[in-house]
Amino acid sequence: MNEKLSTSPSYPATSTQSSTGKPQALIGSKLRIKGELYGEENILIQGRVEGTIEVKDNNLTVGVDGRVKGDSRATQIIVEGEVIGDLSGEEKVVVKATSNVRGNIVAPRVSLEEGAKFKGMIDMSQAKSNDNRSAISDKSKDAKSTKSKEGDIVKKTQASTPTVNFQ
Repeated sequence: MNEKLSTSPSYPATSTQSSTGKPQALIGSKLRIKGELYGEENILIQGRVEGTIEVKDNNLTVGVDGRVKGDSRATQIIVEGEVIGDLSGEEKVVVKATSNVRGNIVAPRVSLEEGAKFKGMIDMSQAKSNDNRSAISDKSKDAKSTKSKEGDIVKKTQASTPTVNFQ
């Protein structure tokens, strides 16, 4: 019986894979991040992030247990948890049935699954480009506020801009 015992601890592999098969960084359910988060790899958020998230040329997934408070930008964004803030996807944004999103979405393709909770505007007029970063702020420049007969403030956008407003 010449068995060699290892004195170093053995840890299970915790690498996660994105839907594209590429490895992704994991912000676990016990982590809280406050501030700006920038990266150049896929990110899966299961914890809480408060602040701006920008993932260059990669995807962002807010998992079922994930909570984000702030604006997010990525090539593709998938939301399964909660987001309070604007989402800007260069290719697409997917809002899953388990999600709760309060904010505007700018992407050439948007998918809202049945059962998803969403309050905000959707702008699909932006072509795939790097201009998506400023699309949400440009949108607010195009909006004009007027008062209705009841005294409520109503925002009007230019007729050429297709928008959907869910409330």
